[in-house]
Amino acid sequence: MNLDALALMLLAVLQTVPTSEYRERRERLLARHADGIVLIHARSTAAGLGAHCFKQDASFFYLTGLASQPSAILALDGPKGEAVLFVAHSTLLFCPAA
Repeated sequence: MNLDALALMLLAVLQTVPTSEYRERRERLLARHADGIVLIHARSTAAGLGAHCFKQDASFFYLTGLASQPSAILALDGPKGEAVLFVAHSTLLFCPAA
């Protein structure tokens, strides 16, 4: 097991950020873009060249707390004050447990 996979597993176990914090982060971003739409795309592929594991995009993770939603899109609609998460159907496994 590589260090990235171990770090992701530890993060999942030790994550102490309440869901209300993620909601507040999205609400602050919505307030800054009240007249527009913000699209945040999750990472679609492995973390980089030579990487064989999926590592979520930092901005997407910061706003959602979702560590493994490849190809998802978070849409923040300022005029409506809504956040919508679009998740692609996938049968791919990223960093399966050994």
